This record gives sequence, structure tokens and C-alpha cells, in this order.
Amino acid sequence: SDDELIFNWQEEKLIEVSTGKKKYKCINGKPILIDFSHSVINEDWFKTTKENISIIGKRATLFKKIKNLITGSEFNTIKSINIFKKALTKNSTVLLIGSGTIGSGLKSLYKDENINLIAFDIYPSKNIQFIADCHKIPLKDSSIDGVVAQAVLEHVLDPQSVTMEIFRVLKKDGL
Repeated sequence: SDDELIFNWQEEKLIEVSTGKKKYKCINGKPILIDFSHSVINEDWFKTTKENISIIGKRATLFKKIKNLITGSEFNTIKSINIFKKALTKNSTVLLIGSGTIGSGLKSLYKDENINLIAFDIYPSKNIQFIADCHKIPLKDSSIDGVVAQAVLEHVLDPQSVTMEIFRVLKKDGL
């Protein structure tokens, strides 16, 4: 079928993923599932990038730690994520958008064995399964039980289209 994924390995390293219609290159074993003809992301960026280098640049971690300490935002996120997890059923599939860096208060999602976690970002990282542009999430309609997108919408060109993509991949009663 045209939707079936074909994995091309070379010396135990994933170098390409393809369907009957398209071929996607890989970087550090992570497929780049971006249609560059319909994205503002430049394909050349991936030729020189290294793992864990964000396309939006380096983040101020000291500032973030001080802010979390003062505002208690990590505590609030942990509380919200616990509520989110309790609302899920066992073996739910959760999509983490923008998860190249594990976000504040999100570690428990990565450790929860009752959650099937799918994580992606726009840059390669050990925390993700694939690279994609959240304006065009490469997943089937109504295939996800829950979505977490922390610190993402302020970095995208069209937050409304990203939100519409999230609703597209969410199941009818998704979180």
C-alpha cells in the first residue's frame, strides 16, 4: 500500500523512511517527516545540524530555572500532567509536540509505562521518535488519545493551523 512505511537501514543505522509516494531522509536515526515543498523549514538546515540543537536557537536555562523557582510553574505543570494522566485509559497513545527538550514538569510522561508516547520536534534529539513540522503532523486522523504541546504555539507561524492539526489527530474524546 502507498501508506506502508519502508525502512532503509545501512550498517545498522536508519538512513531513510519511505512510502509508496515519498522518501524521507534521516538524521541520527530519526526520520525527517517534513514535506519541504510545503514548509518554511529549509531542508539545508538538516545537512549541518547536530542532535539537540534547536532550530530556534539556544534557550536561557538559568533564566528558566529562576523563573520556575519564583513562579512555581514546574509544580503547576506536574499537577496538571497528573490530572491529564488520570484521565487517560491504560495504554493510551499520547503525542508530545515540541519535545526535543523534555519540558518543565513532563518527565513523568516519559517514564509512565501505561502510556504509548509519540514524541517529535523540528530538530533531532534523543527524546523524539521523528522530526516533523507541527503545521502538518504526519499522523492519521483520530489516532491519538492525548496531546501535550508545551511552549510550542508561541514559536510557530500559524498557531491556529497547528491547533487544527492537533484536533485532527485527536480521537473524538481525546485530551
